[in-house]
Amino acid sequence: MSSPEKVELIPFSAAILINREVEFGEVYLVDDRLISIPDANRVRSGRTYHETRRVVIIQNNELNYTTFPLVQIAPLAHFTGHNKRRFDILLEPNEEQGTIETASIVHLTLSQPMLRIDLGDRLGTLSRKKSAEITAALLEMLDHSCQ
Repeated sequence: MSSPEKVELIPFSAAILINREVEFGEVYLVDDRLISIPDANRVRSGRTYHETRRVVIIQNNELNYTTFPLVQIAPLAHFTGHNKRRFDILLEPNEEQGTIETASIVHLTLSQPMLRIDLGDRLGTLSRKKSAEITAALLEMLDHSCQ
């Protein structure tokens, strides 16, 4: 898919309130058209849209267990050897069995809210080691932004 088609609208606002608990480090498939990647979206030939994209839940608070419609996610991308930036977390398929098929990166700087209703299939949960790396990177990002 080279450019996004229109996303189907939800018929009424109450339809977005679903009771779906999420956990920090869980990986889900989502419609790629719902993910914002500003540096690729704004470049004429910079983004190829896929049918789905993996995302990881990076929210870890009481809202994970409510019907609050939004959850904070970070998108994943295939690791190409040159697309890793500061605060990105590298995932290897042999370490993260079932959640990814190829070497991937978690783009923490592209974290964004997503409606729970738009989370697709749950693929699994990242290892404790990678979850700890994500937590450390998020804390470092916040520390830098507060200085």
